[in-house]
Amino acid sequence: MGKLLFSLGIIIGALVIGQIVFRGVRNKQQSAIKKAETIVFRLRDVAFFGMGPLLTIIAMWMVDISNISIIAVPFLGLGALLFGSFAALAASSVLKHTRKQKGAMFASGSCSNIGTIGALLCFTFFGEAGFAYTALYKIFELPYYYLVLYPIARGFSDQAASAKTENKLLRLLKDPIIVLYFSGILIGFLLNFFHVPLPAVFREISSYLVPVSSLLMITAIGYTMRFSKIGHYLKEITAISIIKYLLTPTLIITVSLILGLDKIANGILFASLVFLSALPSGFNSLIPAQLYHLDIDLANSNWIVTTGLLVIVVPVIWLFVG
Repeated sequence: MGKLLFSLGIIIGALVIGQIVFRGVRNKQQSAIKKAETIVFRLRDVAFFGMGPLLTIIAMWMVDISNISIIAVPFLGLGALLFGSFAALAASSVLKHTRKQKGAMFASGSCSNIGTIGALLCFTFFGEAGFAYTALYKIFELPYYYLVLYPIARGFSDQAASAKTENKLLRLLKDPIIVLYFSGILIGFLLNFFHVPLPAVFREISSYLVPVSSLLMITAIGYTMRFSKIGHYLKEITAISIIKYLLTPTLIITVSLILGLDKIANGILFASLVFLSALPSGFNSLIPAQLYHLDIDLANSNWIVTTGLLVIVVPVIWLFVG
């Protein structure tokens, strides 16, 4: 119960803090708003660019790579993203959406909050092993966003016809976020592969950095939440919630059991996969909606409500795997 309250406390508390900051400055002078945004987003960047790479190295360093079956984990993560993307498009077709609404639904289905909320939950409930499995599960996440999500989302916008042809893979390889992301994975994997002992101090560091980095990043999420249009998109929210919290977990759980992943690491891998397969629409869903002038209110509403549903979903999952 303590672990459940701790994880929900960080998630809810950080979202509330973000909203308090936003509401506290929204009617003030532009300089005050700018200052608040600068502080919130700089702290987020400290967590993402500063703590994130170190935590990725530690996670890949400690994960047990002796069982060949574990190679399936990154592909399960990719499969969950693919399924969410095209299930959202199918739901959008049923709802007879406009092109821009379809693009927003596609973005909502394509993104899951793996690195922030997923990592926090797995670390809180399953410790270092859970966090390490999260790092494996999300290996293909950023490449999927760059190579699949953004190009397809742009295809639903007015910019599609005029978009210039570009070498997306080259741009991906040059992106500093991708460089940091895969450098951390590679360094951690090599240290693990060559059996370099993980210093105890690194384990101690990770026990503090995971909740702190999650707190900072979720606070930034809370700051950007806007609630005014939610009531206009109840059908869309219901569809995305079913995809995120029922259909995707059913798929991942079924495949995991078929592959025998429930027998690895005393069931910790399987339990982590259950949590990772049932996550809300990620903040990244708002980026293509904003960039390509899709239905940003639809994407924002999906993101807010599916995040709020964690209050119900997390205890239910914990009852299932705990």
